[in-house]
Amino acid sequence: MILEGIVTTLNADGSPNISPMGPDVDSSLNHMRLRPFQTSTTYTNLKRTGEAVFHVVDDVELLARAAIGDLTPLPELVPANSVTGVILTTACRWYALRVTAIDDREPRAEFETEVIDRGRLRDFFGFNRAKHAVVEAAILATRVEILPAKEIVEEIERLTLIVAKTGGPQEHRAMKFLGAYIDRAIGSGLSTKTRAERPDGSFVKEFPMHPESVDVSTPSRLHCGMLAFGDGVTRQFGGLGIMIDRPRFHLRLRFSDRLEVQGPGAKRVAHFARLATSDPRGEPRVAMQVLQSPSAHIGLGSGTQMAMAVATGIAAMEGRPHDDVVQLGRRMKRGKRSSVGTHGFASGGMILEGGKRNDEAFGPLITRVALPDSWRFVLLLPRNIAGLSGTAEEDAMTSLPPVPLGLTGEMCRVLLIDLLPAAVEADFDSFVDGLEHFGKLAGGCFSQAQGGPYATGQAAESVKILRNLGGRGIAQSSWGPGVFCVCPSDDAAEVLREGLAKLPDATSREVVVAKADNHGAVVRTVGNIA
Repeated sequence: MILEGIVTTLNADGSPNISPMGPDVDSSLNHMRLRPFQTSTTYTNLKRTGEAVFHVVDDVELLARAAIGDLTPLPELVPANSVTGVILTTACRWYALRVTAIDDREPRAEFETEVIDRGRLRDFFGFNRAKHAVVEAAILATRVEILPAKEIVEEIERLTLIVAKTGGPQEHRAMKFLGAYIDRAIGSGLSTKTRAERPDGSFVKEFPMHPESVDVSTPSRLHCGMLAFGDGVTRQFGGLGIMIDRPRFHLRLRFSDRLEVQGPGAKRVAHFARLATSDPRGEPRVAMQVLQSPSAHIGLGSGTQMAMAVATGIAAMEGRPHDDVVQLGRRMKRGKRSSVGTHGFASGGMILEGGKRNDEAFGPLITRVALPDSWRFVLLLPRNIAGLSGTAEEDAMTSLPPVPLGLTGEMCRVLLIDLLPAAVEADFDSFVDGLEHFGKLAGGCFSQAQGGPYATGQAAESVKILRNLGGRGIAQSSWGPGVFCVCPSDDAAEVLREGLAKLPDATSREVVVAKADNHGAVVRTVGNIA
């Protein structure tokens, strides 16, 4: 039997994710099967934490807003005691869930869970025809990109009539909200297709003028090493990076009479918003909510992805389409050394960036290679330890000796003769051998600042752990302390993850399994109020 309700999980940064879901349940309510799509935040969180809270609710207005991700402000939540999660205080009943088995061979995964705790907060009001109608309308709202517009409109008209006859204030508000959302989606073309395909892969954003809201979701960046610095002869910096599909930075923007920012990294997001705006006051009229954000300074390039997401979102809100990612990056003061993350924001894939001359703000994109969807990147991220950033990073860079020209030449040889051809041909064995070789060469350039090829003793220990468990293509990302390896398949990555989970100090590190992101940032615009 399907029981409609709301599931809460925790994002990697500790913020809540609230999603409607109808799990399969047994009559005793001792077990539930959750079936999120693998593209969803709920799936990501369940894979990471293995815990969630399911709520039986009669607040259909909350359910309607959760269905389309409009939960500003957030409903009242309290911590759950028996699992790592949160409980909706307005729910009727809640069930703390722990995952016992996972089957994600299909796009819609299945998580078998057991109920380890439960609670009753208040009496269930009961459903009438209006509440049922709102639930059906909320499901329709999530299908606007799938079902024919005529079918949606006809069904919404029928459901609206039911609510008009039998609903109360809550149901009327919910139906009005959903109806307006669906009207905007059908009338203006709710679309996630915001990248026009160009032969040269250049970055194009097609925005309606002044949309009502914008969502920007970005990949993360692994940086495998720089090619040169300090010699005063060659192009400086350059290097290789790979965009991965998780963890993601996810930002939502809406119109407001002033700049407002909620969520992790709010102060930094506000700073980027002021750089990005064309408003003569220097203060964009937007409310922004950070829905997901990777930890900063662990090697994932989160600052660049945040800056580029803000710049793209502000441009969309102000009706200023950008087709030049370098222009966006300059505006946001990115690319002082590496431009990998900026190019990767636009196109995804494996990025080779050529470095820059002294008078250049950005290194050019030399090539971009799409990596196989079957490969997996297993990230080992030490908790509560950050890599170098800010002044400390500047001091470290200026203290480093120049990279010998011969070493730059050897790294270029590995890239052009070994690594890039292996990526193009999807030759896994050659790819991981070339990646690890390149990473060791690049890491050696930073030995004076790091005390070796890796940033910290814990990063070096992580490398040792991955190698002992059979990991291949092991490398540190940027200044670390995050390290990663590459697996040929999801099954191989799961075996490695299970091995890592059995270690005595497993809780001191976060394990993330990702695949290459070959698309870059996804931008969703809704409505048009121009």
